[in-house]
Amino acid sequence: MEYIVLDIETTDMTPNLGDIIQISAARYIDGKEQDYFNTYVNSDEVDSFTTDLTGIKEQDVSNAPTLNEVRPYLLEYLGDIPIVGHRIKWFDLVWLAAKGIELRDGRMIIDTYQVAERTKMGVPNFQLETLKERFGVKTKSHNALNDARTTAIVFEEMKAMNPEWDVVERKTKKKKISSTIEVDLGSEDDDPFFDNLRFVVTGKFLGRYSRKEIEAMIKIHGGRVTGSVSRKTDYLIVGIQTAKNLVDGVHSSKELDCHKLQADGVDIYQLDGEGFEKLLDPSRR
Repeated sequence: MEYIVLDIETTDMTPNLGDIIQISAARYIDGKEQDYFNTYVNSDEVDSFTTDLTGIKEQDVSNAPTLNEVRPYLLEYLGDIPIVGHRIKWFDLVWLAAKGIELRDGRMIIDTYQVAERTKMGVPNFQLETLKERFGVKTKSHNALNDARTTAIVFEEMKAMNPEWDVVERKTKKKKISSTIEVDLGSEDDDPFFDNLRFVVTGKFLGRYSRKEIEAMIKIHGGRVTGSVSRKTDYLIVGIQTAKNLVDGVHSSKELDCHKLQADGVDIYQLDGEGFEKLLDPSRR
């Protein structure tokens, strides 16, 4: 089996607020790495938080090629080979598409998060950091090439545990929203792209969807809405904070909890209302 594992690093959680600063891919045949593609991408958005999280410094990207310059070389490397990635359908591919690199048309995409959901391993969640620990992988997280290679190891280990694993998307029965609000996505979910993902929603939203509508859309597409941020949280959706008792006057306690966990290497993605819409629309397509 031949496939390419893909991973990116970014300066923010949503494409409209940040840049892609590293793109890495590694090609495997029968579980063995054959070669790899790795590049930093030009950006002036690298701050101290990004450096602390990824290890990527301003000088690494200041003279790096632009994304437009990287694009043809990346596409040539990927060809039409199946792509593997961890939560790639919800993050990497969405980011790349938003920046003008569409990889989802007619290509086989294998998301190791979904494979992990089908594999009995006795882990508390299916985040890459947790799976790394489960399989004894010792690498620095949030470096795209490291994470790509880690994903390949995790993928091969899970295949060995379940040789007949199924990469075909599961279908679910009709789900209903127990609410009086109207959501124009229909009551039947043929693509549960939030299946088994945990969301926390905080603040007030003034865009296309209200907070209740966002929570309803998460639930109708298989997601779970919880009241607090933990290591099991996958996404934090943040609106305008109107509470008067904010810890630092700016961020809610949920945001601060999210930032602490991110600094510890936990994969939690923070989006605003517009970011949620961008996450939702490409997933439906």
